[in-house]
Amino acid sequence: MAVSMTQGEVAAVVSGELRSDGSRSFSGVEFDTRRIIPGQLFIALPGEVTHGHAFLEQAFAAGAELALVEDNALLENPVFGDRLVAVSNSLEAFWTLARHWRGELGAKVFGVTGSMGKTTTKELLRALLESRSEGTYSKKSFNNHLGLPYTLCNASKSDEWVVLEMGMNHAGELLELSRLARPDVALITCIAPVHIEFFKDLEAIADAKLEIAVGVPETGTMILNGDDEVLLAAWERFQEEADTAIAQTLLFGKDPEADVVLVSAESHGFNGIDTEIEIASDKFRVHLPLLGMHNATLFSGALAAAGILYPDLRESEVKEAMGKFEPPAMRLNIRELAGSRYLIDDSYNSNPRALQASLEMLAGLKAEGKTVGVLLGDMRELGDKSEHYHREAGAQVGHLKPSFLVTVGEASRWLSDAAAKTGVKSLHAGTPEDGASLVAAESFDILLVKASRGVELDRSVRKLLERFGKPTSA
Repeated sequence: MAVSMTQGEVAAVVSGELRSDGSRSFSGVEFDTRRIIPGQLFIALPGEVTHGHAFLEQAFAAGAELALVEDNALLENPVFGDRLVAVSNSLEAFWTLARHWRGELGAKVFGVTGSMGKTTTKELLRALLESRSEGTYSKKSFNNHLGLPYTLCNASKSDEWVVLEMGMNHAGELLELSRLARPDVALITCIAPVHIEFFKDLEAIADAKLEIAVGVPETGTMILNGDDEVLLAAWERFQEEADTAIAQTLLFGKDPEADVVLVSAESHGFNGIDTEIEIASDKFRVHLPLLGMHNATLFSGALAAAGILYPDLRESEVKEAMGKFEPPAMRLNIRELAGSRYLIDDSYNSNPRALQASLEMLAGLKAEGKTVGVLLGDMRELGDKSEHYHREAGAQVGHLKPSFLVTVGEASRWLSDAAAKTGVKSLHAGTPEDGASLVAAESFDILLVKASRGVELDRSVRKLLERFGKPTSA
């Protein structure tokens, strides 16, 4: 059961005020009235446009038992005033409640961060752990100052594990998230030029990612990508400067000296990846239903983390878990179109390293004789390095030699220009819908769609799926 207490108890935890005897009780929290489950505590948070206070009636109509607000005057409301707990700052109270509940949990807590692959790694780890027991994990990409306390508050005392995705785009953010989560195990997937607009260089990004280690107890474990030299150098700096030492560090990757070694990975296109991973003297030969060779490395990291809780995890269990695995939405999802064509929806996000990996994956499919097209949008938060990285990506597209490139977004004009100089047919669209229309006029067997989330190329995906028939899994 998720965080559960009476109105009086929660008021004591968050130093809130109430107008009743405090006997009402709740189970679980929610800050979005569209997702409320009857019996929950509604957290009324300030929004960019409207405060959560405006949705109190809607929350109670949806079944909320109690609500946390930051306006004492609301306690006088004749309809629901006796169902409120009033505080001075509802977000801070939310964190206080999550911090309290974290202390009540007996689960092993895993924190997953990195410049790319966080969500996929979190989902892989969740699938592996679920092969043994029940737990809680970050839904979608709930990895920020709202998503993390939300996941913690909705964990149960009976859970064996909690898997938290932890993100950031500025220094200091992971520091606070880690202090809240206090992960027993922290995993970092890699370091890449993501959010580099806010950092001096890759080393600064690595230092910010390693803030996740601050909340790890001395008895905890750090799991790092052993192939990432920038990350390993930053870890050495962190250890030199840290006040305390973390008990165990595990490395994963292709390096034969790593603790979890990706011995081999063989791509079979849409049919996934065959991997062989060695942990101590054990070998795991597992098929992954995923596109992209980089996902084999992420899987080795997830397997390393799962082994902390279940060191006796068997190959048969891992195979069964991966046999049921489905990639997170908008991350290299294969969507079937009419005419035996396929769309690879990777529209959730993009950065220079991730785009390179997706283009390499597409090159493998092209080598099988497929005609490929590319629909790309801006890579955001690259600052004054944006032109450099977009032109570099354009050159990579040129090396791929697709049948066509369609771009959306102002920064992607640099990408389009660089690709055109290599001879690639390059078209630019003003909107995601216009991009879909340009694509629809071209011939292809496989189309890759990728951009930063703010470009909203999922709108292109929707239009293409609507135009070319009902999508099905490949």
